Amino acid sequence: MTTTSSAPTDVRPAAPGVVPPRRRHPVVLLAVSSLLALLALLGTLALQPPPAKGTDAPQGEFSAARAAEYLTEFARKPHPLGSAEHTRVREYLARTARELGAEVVVQSGEVVQPDMGSPFPSATVHNVIARLPGENGPDGRDGQGDAGGALLLVAHYDSVPNGPGASDDGAAVAAMLETLRALKASGGVENDVVFLFSDGEELGALGAEFFTREHGLDKFGAVLNWEARGSGGPVMLFETGEGNLPLIDLFAEANPRPVANSLAYEVYKRLPNDSDFTVFRKEGVAGLNSAFIEGFHDYHSRSDTVEQLDRDSMQHHGEAMVGMVRALDGADAEQLRGENGVYFDLFARVLVRYPVSWALPLAGLTLTVLAGLLVWGARRSALRPLRVVAARGRHSARWWRPVPWSTGCGRWRCCSRPTWPRCPWPSRTTGAGSWRRSARSWAASC
Repeated sequence: MTTTSSAPTDVRPAAPGVVPPRRRHPVVLLAVSSLLALLALLGTLALQPPPAKGTDAPQGEFSAARAAEYLTEFARKPHPLGSAEHTRVREYLARTARELGAEVVVQSGEVVQPDMGSPFPSATVHNVIARLPGENGPDGRDGQGDAGGALLLVAHYDSVPNGPGASDDGAAVAAMLETLRALKASGGVENDVVFLFSDGEELGALGAEFFTREHGLDKFGAVLNWEARGSGGPVMLFETGEGNLPLIDLFAEANPRPVANSLAYEVYKRLPNDSDFTVFRKEGVAGLNSAFIEGFHDYHSRSDTVEQLDRDSMQHHGEAMVGMVRALDGADAEQLRGENGVYFDLFARVLVRYPVSWALPLAGLTLTVLAGLLVWGARRSALRPLRVVAARGRHSARWWRPVPWSTGCGRWRCCSRPTWPRCPWPSRTTGAGSWRRSARSWAASC
């Protein structure tokens, strides 16, 4: 005999005024999941600097492997200002820059910098100044060339006393040497490019102060400073001079992976931190300050070694340097200043930027669109603000409900489990064996 049975069904009519929940279409869920996965992938890739190039890279391109050969020569030991190792590093940099085709001068003198450090940094500094002459002549000297057309690249070669300074700031110093070589190999530059290997930055930007006092900055259209506050990660633009929007535009076009956010500078300028660029920015020069910041535990430590440095980060340093020099070479200095800009990168691939005067209108437009969406959702019953607020209130009250001292496990706690087991905490006044047995008993019951 065949019997036909059916499972009991409990179909209850919806209460008046209650909208039954809508079934989510699997295609929509798949699309949302795919979008979230794509955003996570792009976010991960944004944190990766470009891969380092080997010694077989074309001579006109930057190679982190070639730059590492320079770095290995001078970042062997700590070389703070005034040490014998500091003298050796200075002589190596001057000699190498001459061999690469630059005109080198060592600028020495005494300087006091009362605005930085504690309490009055002062020393005899030795800046290494390497000039790559441009085809337009010695820019700004003897009335030849267009005054203000030269470009200044800056990185400090002194280290802290307790670390060899491979990242801070050896990576940028080595990258500048390799940039000098790549520019020379690719046919040179139109206007002069000056590579300033500054001294005494760790003591309060002493070398930058001395260079500015002795040479001035009128002959330079822009200053590009390079730093590190870690041992890896992408190179981030974190500080600019005033009127930065034209430089930001060039930065976006020249940098293969632009990582920048104008909010970073708003935070940075409120911190008690300074670099060589602080001196140049106070003089009102147009410029950018960049650094990589991952691996912060290696900053100013014994582990700031060549082996610990991420070669990909040095590659990003160099590609940004070469790109910016070629973008700025021959540019009119007057066109490098303009309005301040708001900018941010999208996954280190695209740099969005606009004048700061657009900020308030865009904020107003955003609020208007948001208000319109809220009204539209409420009218279509897709959004019920009062229920959202009420549900949020019930949720918060359930999770943050205090439990009296006299109940539960004898501790003030906030939980959402009204049936939380009531059990005594193990007493700390018992012996070690009793304590372990009590703890095991408490764990089993709780």
